[in-house]
Formats: sequence, structure tokens, C-alpha cells
Amino acid sequence: MKARGFTIIEIIMVITILGVLSAFALPRFFNLNEEASLKTTNGAVANVKSAAGIAHVKWLSEGNQPATVELESAVIDMIYGYPSADTASTNGHIGIAAGLESVDWVLANPTANKMSITFKGYCFTYTGPAGLGSAPTVSTVQAAPCT
Repeated sequence: MKARGFTIIEIIMVITILGVLSAFALPRFFNLNEEASLKTTNGAVANVKSAAGIAHVKWLSEGNQPATVELESAVIDMIYGYPSADTASTNGHIGIAAGLESVDWVLANPTANKMSITFKGYCFTYTGPAGLGSAPTVSTVQAAPCT
């Protein structure tokens, strides 16, 4: 009767091949996590731009004068027709309007009309309008810290 099974050489070869494959697969997996963080931050940029536009339309529809607008039961402070960036304001700011109030995000306002938003190593800034007729700007996503 002939013995059946794998030889020790065959088992060592399979383990070696699996080791080489995992050496190439693991770095790609970690890169996917980083890419997901970047894509999530890009999504937040889109949320901020959309929220600013929606709040501005609401501000226009209410007569171009209100100091606040209500978006989904949140009262948002307005500056020149767009959401404020001031996290110390009495009411809400662009972060609340965009739905970014979360433990995952870091919101900071170095000035009353500029907010830095950081998420998992990436950040962008929202700068409110300089006056009536101008629009807010949102910077492109960059590696943290924001400048």
C-alpha cells in the first residue's frame, strides 16, 4: 500500500508562496484604508459645498436679510447670505449645516469666518464670503494639518 498525502517539501512550498503573496497584499490593504479616508474627506467637501448652497437659497427665499436660517430643525447663523464658520456662534455653523458634527471630525476656527475640518489625516478649510455678492470658498483636500 502506497502512502498518500503531501510531502514536507510541498507543504514548505505552499507556505512560502502564501508568505510572498501576503507580503504584497498587506500593503495594498493598508493603502485602501488611506484611500477610503481621502474619499470620505472628499465627500465631506461636497457636503459643505451643498449645505452652503442650500442655506444660501433658503436665505434668498426669506428676503435676503435674515441673520439665521433653519435647515432640518437646526438654526444656522448666516454671514453675507452663507453659513457662518464660527464654532463659538450662538446658533449653528457650516459644520452643523453639512452634518459634520461627529466625534470623527475635528472642527476648528482660527478666525471667525474660516473653519478647518480634519478627518483621519486629511483636511480642508471653509472660508465664508468676504461681503455681499461673494461666495464662500472650500479648499481642496490636503494632508493635515490645514494651512
